Amino acid sequence: MKSVYDLAKPEIAKLFDADGDGLGEYWPGAPGWTGVKINQIKAKSYGFDEYFETYYRVGLHYKAQLKTAYRKKEGILFYYWTPEWIHFTYDLRKLEEPAFTGYAGDSKKLHKDYKP
Repeated sequence: MKSVYDLAKPEIAKLFDADGDGLGEYWPGAPGWTGVKINQIKAKSYGFDEYFETYYRVGLHYKAQLKTAYRKKEGILFYYWTPEWIHFTYDLRKLEEPAFTGYAGDSKKLHKDYKP
C-alpha cells in the first residue's frame, strides 16, 4: 500500500478493522482540530470513506492507541503533522496523495490559490 487510493479497497480496509465490523477505522485528528473536516473531505474525495469509519479521540488517548497498535503490529490509519515525535518513535508510512491544486473554501476567496 503506497497511495491513499489503495484505501478504497475493502480488502485493504479490513487491515484496519479493529472492532471486527468489516470497516476500517480512521482517526482524522483530534476533536476541534481544523484539519479534521479537511481529512474527512479527503477520505470522501479519495473514495475510501465508504470502507472506513471515523472515530474521535483527544490526542493523548489516540497516542496511547497508536502505541498499543504498534506493539501488537496491527494496522492503524491516522492523520498527524510533521515534525512530531511520533514520526521519530515509530516506523510510520506516509501515503502518497495527489498534488495540491488550490483552495475551494469561502474563507480562502482572497488567496492566490483559490479555485472555486
